Amino acid sequence: LRARIDSKEKSIVALYRGFSRFMLEDLDLHPATKELSKNKRKKLSSQVSFEMIQRNQSYSNLVEMVFPDHLRFSIHAHNNAGPKFGIQLFDREVVRATQTLE
Repeated sequence: LRARIDSKEKSIVALYRGFSRFMLEDLDLHPATKELSKNKRKKLSSQVSFEMIQRNQSYSNLVEMVFPDHLRFSIHAHNNAGPKFGIQLFDREVVRATQTLE
């Protein structure tokens, strides 16, 4: 995984940056990390993001091994080239994304 990120593989770098950004926003609001410097929160968010991607890849591999003939759906956007396929649960005209939880 580290080699794929370091080699600037487009899809994995986008995933890593997205996870890191999400985790940084999440950690900014967490009481246990409020006292950390911005730099330390960034490092922590990068570390947590890396571990999240590792777990996700491990889980994906397990699902593929145990259920090789099944489809895997996700509520998150995907390129739909497999092994996961994104589905839209709600009409975009009815439901909107929020920018913040505050």
